[in-house]
Amino acid sequence: MKLTELTVIVPTRNEEKNIPRFLASVPEAVELIVVDASEDRTVEILKRERGSPLRVLRYYGNISQARQLGADSARTPWLLFSDADVEFPPGYFPRVLGHEGESAVIPFPGRRWVAIFDIKSTSAHRREQAFPKPLPRVQESGTVPC
Repeated sequence: MKLTELTVIVPTRNEEKNIPRFLASVPEAVELIVVDASEDRTVEILKRERGSPLRVLRYYGNISQARQLGADSARTPWLLFSDADVEFPPGYFPRVLGHEGESAVIPFPGRRWVAIFDIKSTSAHRREQAFPKPLPRVQESGTVPC
């Protein structure tokens, strides 16, 4: 796996205090999809501090739907789901890159676990079981060009 084959998906809601540390811990080469329901400056900070590839989707549903929306919007074969208050430790992403094969949960120090999924092996049937109805359309609040 390469960094360019990985998308980090993070739902946010009023995370302006956490997002700078989170962004600093995610390599620039990794695509970042943020599904945002914020009323603060989270999106402004994202656009100011993160280059491409970044996509921000505005969506005010629940967190499970936000994660699914991010997964459906991803263009890479590997997905990593996270929260905005996570700060990945040095060496975490090389460890992820060393993972080949099926989906996994890769821990890092502390009590956090971050799941990565090989979506090539995720069947459409399993996706339909999780969300039988299509999610409502969302407004993309700004894609930072690659």
